[in-house]
Amino acid sequence: MYELVLKPNAVTLTLYGEITEAHVGQLVGFLTTNTTLKTLSMEKCFISVTGFTSIIAALQSNTSIAELHIWDTPIVGESMDAIATMLAENTSLETLGLIEADINNKGLKDLCLALSVNKTLRVFNVRNNCGINAIGMRQLRAAIERANTTLIIVRHGILMDDDTSFEPQSPAYKKHAAAIEQQLWVNRLLHQDVCVRYNAVYEDECDLCNC
Repeated sequence: MYELVLKPNAVTLTLYGEITEAHVGQLVGFLTTNTTLKTLSMEKCFISVTGFTSIIAALQSNTSIAELHIWDTPIVGESMDAIATMLAENTSLETLGLIEADINNKGLKDLCLALSVNKTLRVFNVRNNCGINAIGMRQLRAAIERANTTLIIVRHGILMDDDTSFEPQSPAYKKHAAAIEQQLWVNRLLHQDVCVRYNAVYEDECDLCNC
């Protein structure tokens, strides 16, 4: 078992591989009291459902984390319920990435209610979840555009050239549409720079970050 080092003033934290119950205890205490962490990533994690839900539950009252990225770590059943509950309660999260997480239409539907009440999330990324099809995305889009007021972009697709991203026509999007069309955002959720223009024009190269 490797030692989990949690620095009191850490800004980013990446969890990788096996997460034991001992690690979970450390993480729950850390996430409950820490006020400096901005980004939490879980990559290819082997963790029990109980451990996962405990970590996510600790984020309900966390007010510093702005980005949560979960990659290649299954989110099903109780784990999805924990994400939905956290999303409905959390007041600081602006970016949520659930990538290659075995999410299907039912799991996505479970998040719709949470997204309808969340007031801070701006980017929602569910790329590379083969269980999500056009039906699931239509349900999600309808839920967001009916009630969510902050989401600007939702990303979904199986391959890098198969992106079905869309910009919800929410008040937030309409208010900032002119500025958004001019901005270039760099997204590192897939361990490579993907330049994304919010007007849905995707380029292989850009002259701003030389990716």
